[in-house]
Amino acid sequence: MTTPVQQNARPTDETLKALSDSFESKSPQDLLAYALERYSPNIVLACSFGAEDVVLVDMIQKINPRTKLFYLDTDFLFKETHEVKDRLISKYGLRPEQVLQVKSLLTPE
Repeated sequence: MTTPVQQNARPTDETLKALSDSFESKSPQDLLAYALERYSPNIVLACSFGAEDVVLVDMIQKINPRTKLFYLDTDFLFKETHEVKDRLISKYGLRPEQVLQVKSLLTPE
């Protein structure tokens, strides 16, 4: 088990290279599990609810369901995007406080 990372602690280049090499033959879930364990609770998934993000949400929820996620809602999201978001919130019980809604300067009044 790894210890939580200290603020501003950067691994050496050699450590990063060894870590990168160690994940060459591992699954994406292994990499996510490592990152979630090492950086939790300071790691957050930025989600656009596209196909890749749905897969990441599923993998992350299986590894550490307390991992936070956010999305940017500028009122320009497609209806289908909201439907995917709603299905994920329902399926995984994502808490509303895990979602950040923002409006841009381009948001219609």
